[in-house]
Amino acid sequence: RGANNLALISGDFNALPDSTEYRSMTNRGWLDSHLAAAQPECDSTSGIGCTSGRASNAQDIENPALHVDTRIDYIFAALPQENNTCVASLESGRRGRYAITDAGLFAAEPNPFAAACGNPPDAVCWISDHSGNQARLTCTPSP
Repeated sequence: RGANNLALISGDFNALPDSTEYRSMTNRGWLDSHLAAAQPECDSTSGIGCTSGRASNAQDIENPALHVDTRIDYIFAALPQENNTCVASLESGRRGRYAITDAGLFAAEPNPFAAACGNPPDAVCWISDHSGNQARLTCTPSP
């Protein structure tokens, strides 16, 4: 709690990047981790960078085509405003600074775990009609 603490909010916001809901987060200083890590915005033609649009039925979930065309799922980060420090190594106790160093999608394909679960008609082991988000926050030691 407060400006000196790291905070994350993630989930399916059902809000496009130019929406009022999205801007209510970014206008308050929350970073869209996807963009903060210099990832491109969703390309609705190719599906790259998109998280939603796939039908929630077994045929579409396991279809090898992405079938996603919007980005409505986010990981928002609020980095400490003052004294942006973190413990860079628990062993050394050295301090560093927080940074969002990478972001993107995981499971950015239908049924990404087919190797473990099998292709249709075997059981589906990724049942979401969304691709997942991931972000990497690092603590870079100060010199």
